[in-house]
Amino acid sequence: MKKTIIFITLILSCIQLSIAQKINLTYKIKTNDSLYVFDDNALSDKDIETNFHTIFPKNIQNKNIISIEDNINRRFEKTEINHISYYPKLLNDGYFHLYELEVNNKSIYLIYSKNDTLILEKKDSISDHMIIHDKKYNNKLVILSKDYPDLWEKASKVNFRKEELSNFISNLNLKYSSNNTIKRHENSRFDYLNLSLKGFVQKNKTDVMIDILMSHYFINLSPNVSLRYGMRSNYIQQTEFFPELSSGWYMRGSDGIRTEIFIYRDHYETMTGKSLEIPVSVNFEITNSKFTPYFYAGISPALYFRKISRTDSNEIDNISAIALNAFAAAGLKLKLTNSFNILSEYKFDIYKGLNFEVGIEYCFKLH
Repeated sequence: MKKTIIFITLILSCIQLSIAQKINLTYKIKTNDSLYVFDDNALSDKDIETNFHTIFPKNIQNKNIISIEDNINRRFEKTEINHISYYPKLLNDGYFHLYELEVNNKSIYLIYSKNDTLILEKKDSISDHMIIHDKKYNNKLVILSKDYPDLWEKASKVNFRKEELSNFISNLNLKYSSNNTIKRHENSRFDYLNLSLKGFVQKNKTDVMIDILMSHYFINLSPNVSLRYGMRSNYIQQTEFFPELSSGWYMRGSDGIRTEIFIYRDHYETMTGKSLEIPVSVNFEITNSKFTPYFYAGISPALYFRKISRTDSNEIDNISAIALNAFAAAGLKLKLTNSFNILSEYKFDIYKGLNFEVGIEYCFKLH
């Protein structure tokens, strides 16, 4: 009966509730004659820019999409390059609209107005008749600001970074009208505070961890990738049995009785360890479905305390050290809601080796 109670307790302690990290957004899909609004898993810019034809039609029947907008202020409008439809992201709106588009892993900026259309591509390495081919794209910006000499020097020095180009278009828009929107601001990061208790308890081994971690998801990169860092406290206890080990030597007494000499006799050794770590890891969730495989890897500067005691000796070995640990894990989580899930994982780190871990975690979404 006692063993049954312990077993049930262990099973209950193996349930981990953690943040599903299933980032949902509200999307507004505008077509030629309708407006559709629905919630879905967060999509990266690249997903919307190049895969809209497979992502959104599954939710709406009308395929004549002309613009897409979500509740973190990202907006994408339809454009065509070489007779292929794309949905570049709107960075700046006003007299001039500035868009960013990634095609074949190359960044392209599009500037639209009633009188001008410019396509600026770094190094202009795309040789296509639909793209204005000019290695000195700054000259295009100078021509764009031809009515405002005070901007000519800025135009000639603008680099290819998104922020600087967007700032220049904002300044240019201000010249045309004070009512223009200078720049679109968006939330490109989702932040969570994670509090967790996880580990595993067996007959001869106990491994328990308490984590307080910050998680950052970067929607512009991918809703499945996150950066984690924070504090971790770890307690581990392991008992091993060591059978007697003969030295191969023996001695005979005056009575002729042979007595073997042992290096040590049968005994148990118990290692008790405690650590305080500062882990930093990169996490990747392979899907955003109900059952989600995932893995992560990272490093953690750590302060370790270790004690070893033996049943055949009163001596206790105490060690403390500062070290750099490295770890990697792979697991599977069952997402119960948008806030909780059940998780189990195999984790390997330098100092503890390979372990199976589960636990409980609660996360707060930060604004």
